[in-house]
Amino acid sequence: MKKGLLKNFFLKLFFDSSLKEDVNFLKSVDFLSKYDEVCLKQIAGSLYKKNYLKGEILYSKGEEVNIFFILKTGSVDLYSENIIKTVPAGQSINIDSVSSDKLHCSSARAAEDSLVYLIYRQEFEDLSAKKNASFFFCRIKKLFKKVQNVFKKQPRN
Repeated sequence: MKKGLLKNFFLKLFFDSSLKEDVNFLKSVDFLSKYDEVCLKQIAGSLYKKNYLKGEILYSKGEEVNIFFILKTGSVDLYSENIIKTVPAGQSINIDSVSSDKLHCSSARAAEDSLVYLIYRQEFEDLSAKKNASFFFCRIKKLFKKVQNVFKKQPRN
């Protein structure tokens, strides 16, 4: 059996259907759409899922930002004093804040029962670093093969 066929067979055999559903959902999330399938599988594997009941607080203003949230279902109200913004399902919350080491400038409360995916900043950064290192390694490997091919083509005296 060819290596690729065997790999696909085992992938289908052991690939959890809920993980596949999570990957498909993550493809539709704005800031994750640039990632390839392999990376999205790694992200999906590091997700934490939490159900929030209507009125439950996700985070409060002034808390350290170290988690970002993606709404799978439901909606969340972001508020600071009297300003309220409702974030619908399929959207991320506070992604800009997570990447800039800030404190939450608003609070978030479930506007209805919601399923929320949580990704810890450190885990996401670790995955991003692995992706970049893997990409760099592949580039070096390709460059090395090109150099090898150049020397193979040289006539011997």
